[in-house]
Amino acid sequence: MTRVASLPTAGGNVTSVDFLDASALVAVIDAKIYTVPLSGGSPTLRYDNATYTKLVVGGGGLVYALTDDALWVIPSMGATPTKTSLTIKTPQTLNVYVSVGPNGQCYVRVLSYPTVIRIYTSADKGATWTTMPLPTSFSYGGGLCFGGSASEIYVSGPLSFHASTDAGATWTNAPAPIPNYGGELLYRANGDIICYVSGGGGLSASRNKGASFTDVLPFNRAPYVWKLIEGADGML
Repeated sequence: MTRVASLPTAGGNVTSVDFLDASALVAVIDAKIYTVPLSGGSPTLRYDNATYTKLVVGGGGLVYALTDDALWVIPSMGATPTKTSLTIKTPQTLNVYVSVGPNGQCYVRVLSYPTVIRIYTSADKGATWTTMPLPTSFSYGGGLCFGGSASEIYVSGPLSFHASTDAGATWTNAPAPIPNYGGELLYRANGDIICYVSGGGGLSASRNKGASFTDVLPFNRAPYVWKLIEGADGML
């Protein structure tokens, strides 16, 4: 693993980052949304209308951004953000994650006390939502990623790993990539699946669609990866 650059923080705290396009990153810094040129330079403030925590790029410049109690949709940089109707905050909510499938469809994972996980998805940029079916044996926590199509879905948990080729209608089961830890997932352009524990060290890789994983970095040792994304050149 090679450190190629340090993300400028403007003296603030970076909590989320993604590739906006071939020339820029988009990041949450001090609860505001900034763009950062890949060529280097200072971040440019884009949005401070809400207290943002996480974001993900949906393609074509569209950005989905989370606050503590809502999901916002930004059609393109400079456009007015719109708050969606999805309810993500209840007294039982522990954490919320947002992902985007290969077709641009949005997926929101809501983890709630004591051991409940629900995945909501929207095919119309957040206007309406449905619940994605999960395997009956799926355990609390874990990651979500997509293969080459929106119907190829992978979810991980602390006890097992699951794969679907029909958008969640049926699932196959395999051992957990990192036992006792759900882990976040990344599907690479070459077909590899990466599982890592955000902030906890530990990274495993699968080259057979999740049937088995091989440890690459040991758990609870540096580097403590918070988030993995893959650039257009295949660099992590």
